[in-house]
Amino acid sequence: MRNDKNAIDFLNKKGRFELKYIIDGDSCNLILARLSHFMTLDSNVNNKGYYINRSLYYDTPGFKEYHEYINGEKRRRKFRLRKYDIESNLGNFEIKQKVNKIIWKDKIKVDQKKAANFFTTPWSYSEDSEFGQFAHLLARKRYEPKCTVVYQRIALSDILNTGVRISFDYNLKTGMVDMFD
Repeated sequence: MRNDKNAIDFLNKKGRFELKYIIDGDSCNLILARLSHFMTLDSNVNNKGYYINRSLYYDTPGFKEYHEYINGEKRRRKFRLRKYDIESNLGNFEIKQKVNKIIWKDKIKVDQKKAANFFTTPWSYSEDSEFGQFAHLLARKRYEPKCTVVYQRIALSDILNTGVRISFDYNLKTGMVDMFD
């Protein structure tokens, strides 16, 4: 991304930097204790101190998105349906894109059944106000549900409200598509 006003405006409005590390439980607890002096729990966290992410990932029949990830492509994207509340029929249809270390998401809050139908027959949504912008791409590449990922997340936001966010994901589970329901 060029260092110009448009790039900086984009990053401020939509993009963020994302770095990921694997750490053990003891290190996580130590870091959480130290961060507690200048960070608070995110508003999505429940009374147990975490929330659950449940994501259904989509890819092409040839696993295009997966291979771009494995091959270390600097520019890639992934399509997913994500739920934070297992009891709700609402979720977020998301397209997460990444260029180098900058990521951004386009997301639409949607009924789970509508999102599932969208992936089954995307061409029928070409005029839809929510999905129209994605219909052509998904129909042309024949995206389909591939796997489910579920994990617990502790999310923190800085007390100065500068946009710094740190999250810890644990109890990761993966499974087939039917695990999403």
